[in-house]
Amino acid sequence: MDHSTQARAGEGFEKNAFTIDWKTRRARCPAGRTSSHRNPVKQHGKDAIVTNFSVLTCRDCPFHKQCTTSKPGRRMLTLRPKELHETLARARAEQKTDTWKNTYALRAGVEATIHQALDITGIRRAHYRGLPKVRPQHAFSPPPST
Repeated sequence: MDHSTQARAGEGFEKNAFTIDWKTRRARCPAGRTSSHRNPVKQHGKDAIVTNFSVLTCRDCPFHKQCTTSKPGRRMLTLRPKELHETLARARAEQKTDTWKNTYALRAGVEATIHQALDITGIRRAHYRGLPKVRPQHAFSPPPST
């Protein structure tokens, strides 16, 4: 999921609006401007790449307000290594299809039913071991309230 301010607000340019050239190690913004440099970093114990656009490049851009809210006035992108970035991009694109949404809606319904059974009836953990001893707990657990 894209956690950028632009993605959360539903305005401006998300990461997928930028073209990443892995050979030259540059990113190109929707306005056609190129990033100035990138730094490999560790975030939450995982490899990442922070790609920066120059303040001078971003300041006079007509899309500046849509692209960044940073105080210095430049856009920064945090990317995963190439293989992981491309895999995530494909998965996110698939999640926008109707087929995926229909499948996930079915899964969400099943998970909600299981959650209700576990949370409301208190049968997440059995008090006893063995099926003959657990059956009475399941049978006499209070039914889910609606």
